[in-house]
Order: sequence, then C-alpha cells, then structure tokens
Amino acid sequence: MTLTIIFALSGIGLIILILVKMKTLQTKKPDLLLGLISLGDHRVRNVYQKTTHHYSEVKEKGIVLVTKQLPMHSKNILNKAEILVKEKSEKYLGNIRNSRLLNNKKKGLSEFFKNLSDKENGDSQNGGDLVE
Repeated sequence: MTLTIIFALSGIGLIILILVKMKTLQTKKPDLLLGLISLGDHRVRNVYQKTTHHYSEVKEKGIVLVTKQLPMHSKNILNKAEILVKEKSEKYLGNIRNSRLLNNKKKGLSEFFKNLSDKENGDSQNGGDLVE
C-alpha cells in the first residue's frame, strides 16, 4: 500500500516538474521551483565533494597510522617494557649472571644418564634378562 502511494506521489511530482519546465521554456522567465531544485542540487554536490575529500584524507592518515606509526610505537613500547623488566629484575634479584643459582649443576653426567647407564650395566651383567 505504501509503495503504491509513494509511486503515485513521485509520478505526480514528475508531471508537475515537466509542466513547470514547459512553462519556463514558453515564458523565458526563471521559475522559483526549478531555481530551488538547482540550488539544492548545487548544495548536495558541494557536500558530496567535501565528504569525498574528507574521506580520502582520513584514509591516507589511517594508512600512515597503521603501516608506519603503529609498528613504530609498539616497538618503542616493547623496548621500554624490556628495559623496565631488566632494571626491576636487577633491582630485586641482583646480577644473576655467574651466580650460584645458575652454576649449581654437577660436573659430568646428569642423574638420569647415570641411572640409565647403571641399568644398562646391570642388565648386561645378568645376561640381558630383566629380573624383577
């Protein structure tokens, strides 16, 4: 129902515009209705051009932000965080390089390999059979 009404109103509007244009051509005088339509068209064109220009500027700034500034700032923040973590760890833990905490490993083979070699030696002495 509403589509039929809209269609009828647009048809009536077109008929009115055609009649006004025919009257303007016969009298050679500018009509108020056609002047308002052309003024509105001019304003819409200006708004469209400004919007397009604004969109292209925002797009360029967005590309620069995403491709150049964002990686640069994130790398800068990462470096600052890394330096801060190093400073805080040195402050609270001290210089742990060459400290006893890191150098308490036993010389030679680890316990796992010693147990493994002991099992192999025990197995070869028993003839290769496992005795449980």
